[in-house]
Amino acid sequence: MTQVGARELVFQAKQEEYQRFLVDSSRALLQIEKVADVAGHTVEMIQKYIEPVSLGMYVYDREKGIYVLGASSGEVGKEVYAPIAKEDYFARYLAERKEPLRTPDLLRWAEESKAVDWQEVANQVRAFRAELVIPLIVEYLLGFIIVGKKRDRSDYSSTDWNTFVLVSNNAGMAIYSIFKNEDSVIDGLTKAINQRSFPHFLGKAVAQGVRGKQAVWGGALDIDHFKDYN
Repeated sequence: MTQVGARELVFQAKQEEYQRFLVDSSRALLQIEKVADVAGHTVEMIQKYIEPVSLGMYVYDREKGIYVLGASSGEVGKEVYAPIAKEDYFARYLAERKEPLRTPDLLRWAEESKAVDWQEVANQVRAFRAELVIPLIVEYLLGFIIVGKKRDRSDYSSTDWNTFVLVSNNAGMAIYSIFKNEDSVIDGLTKAINQRSFPHFLGKAVAQGVRGKQAVWGGALDIDHFKDYN
């Protein structure tokens, strides 16, 4: 076998390993039940195969109406990732754009337009020290990923872009599924869990009892005139 042929086989093996990792990790994302865990898993996936110098993932806090840091890694400290209000022009711009944003392009547009809104977005990207900003959108902006320069200072390749697209799409779907599940088991008025949540929590309680070799007890209350409590 020639040296070139050997290199091609090694490259092919790495590509196959990479594809398996992406598929397995993407499936794992859709099984996660907590938004913070989705953020952590997403950051881990990107960091492992692309290795940016900095990486942060924001997720939407529905109670506060702001985007907050869910997970981060790299050389940029967490103090850089300040909360972003939903009404902030940066968040509104990402929601309208719906596509990954390259910092060099944004800075050029801001310089050419001189518009205040563009300047605000450009200043926010500079504060993040971002090379890319990837919105997570399923019906609305669920979060976004802040990506710094590549560690070897090279440009992001087409393979890297494919990774960003696949991972961000799955992260968005995972967060959306978690939010929809929360909506289905939590009463919108009282914020108390409703009867749809019973099988889920019963299963968790039984599993915990089996692991700990402990008895599991349950009870139910029928409250008359419940609207009065609402």
